[in-house]
Amino acid sequence: MLSKNKIKFINSLKQKKYRKLHNLFICEGIKICKALLNSDYQIQQLYITEKTVDKNPDCKIPNATIITDQQMQKISSLKTPQGILAIVEMKNNILNIKELEKGFTIVLDNIQDPGNLGTIIRTALWFDIKNIVCSPQSVDLYNPKVIQASMGAIFGVNIFYTDLIKLFSEVKNKIPIYGTFADGENIYYSKILPPALIVFGNEANGINNNLLPLLDKKIAIPSLNNSQLTDSLNVAVSTAIITAEIKRHNLQDK
Repeated sequence: MLSKNKIKFINSLKQKKYRKLHNLFICEGIKICKALLNSDYQIQQLYITEKTVDKNPDCKIPNATIITDQQMQKISSLKTPQGILAIVEMKNNILNIKELEKGFTIVLDNIQDPGNLGTIIRTALWFDIKNIVCSPQSVDLYNPKVIQASMGAIFGVNIFYTDLIKLFSEVKNKIPIYGTFADGENIYYSKILPPALIVFGNEANGINNNLLPLLDKKIAIPSLNNSQLTDSLNVAVSTAIITAEIKRHNLQDK
């Protein structure tokens, strides 16, 4: 049974200030919660309906609470709740520069759209990119929309928030830093070897001007259409194309 206070508390975690206050976030949906159960994240509480347990008996963990469909509706962020929701402890990920020296790292400068961040996390996992670094101004990793868009990929990728100027200054001359622009070197002919930081900028304004002196090279996805109807790609799409090209070039050398 869910009390009014418990329902109010769970719903408060949909806001960043309360997530930060309690160091907790919400996961919901069958696929996402199954990924959670197979991760090393600590689940404080799991709520599940009887119907969902019947179809997914592997989701009924020892501390699971059975609730009604009506109660699930009151705590869910989804238009059509899937009958399972977990309250999870946040991770305090500490960035270790040494980890960035082992492969490719996606760097996000002031990404604002939760759907974009979630999709980028999913792309990173697909292409086996283990680390994503975000500027402090970027959208919160634990925003419910980010988690939904990631489809559980957040449990397979290390995600850090840190000052990018400080980071770039620390890795300068150790790890190449590539910035994505409209006028950079054609990614289809570029050969980028690991380790490397690949920087993607804000949806509207691109990469912050303060970071430009710290970049080693500009790269770009060339447009093959001269209609002038669009002058840029969505940042999540750009991330997918560039990471795919980088991985393709490296696979060809093996």
